[in-house]
Amino acid sequence: MRAMVLFVLLLASSLVPLPATACTCMRPPFLSALGAADVVADIRVLEVRADQGPLSGRQAMLYRIERIFKGPPDLEEGSEVWVSHHTCTSMPYPSTEVGGRRIWFMSREGGRLSHDYCSTSLDSAGPLPLVLLQARARWLASR
Repeated sequence: MRAMVLFVLLLASSLVPLPATACTCMRPPFLSALGAADVVADIRVLEVRADQGPLSGRQAMLYRIERIFKGPPDLEEGSEVWVSHHTCTSMPYPSTEVGGRRIWFMSREGGRLSHDYCSTSLDSAGPLPLVLLQARARWLASR
């Protein structure tokens, strides 16, 4: 009888679903994201590389920087840069994005730009917040 109870408990525990891992994040308020970002730029996607391994959660992205709102003075508009995109395991950046434009709030890790699934971004074609235009004016003045 004891073995039967143990068997039923083991069987029941195997039927309990494990907590799902999903791509969830809480994006910071816009001004906080702007303050925390090392670079804010309007980019055009030139190339999307496949995940750098099934467990890495990273993709290499080649961008052309169309317009800079925040960044170091030596960053050049028109330059092409490789960016590390940290994905949620189920949300890789699709190759259909090549040619698309977006304003990404990026960080610098070891001299390389990066952003992730939860990074703040804006539609390049949409209206721009005044604080972003002011940030661009400050960046231009720093050059």
